[in-house]
Amino acid sequence: MVLKAVTDDDEAEANRAIDVIARSGRTALTELRSLLGVLREAPLTPQPRITAIHHLAEHSGRARTSRTAAATSGAGRRSPLPGTP
Repeated sequence: MVLKAVTDDDEAEANRAIDVIARSGRTALTELRSLLGVLREAPLTPQPRITAIHHLAEHSGRARTSRTAAATSGAGRRSPLPGTP
């Protein structure tokens, strides 16, 4: 293991590596808790179908807030997605 090799060579470097690992773990847990909180608050209503993609692009709050243009285009024959009526 890398940590074992570092520990044998330089204790201070090993402590820094352990600190980085611990910080990464805490950050990952914080992000996971945040994501789970969002999922708990999400409504259990049916999600928009792919046919609503143009409406979603036009009314995307993120696109309006960031002043980024959102547009859709399509070509070819439309086929249903697997698992959709």
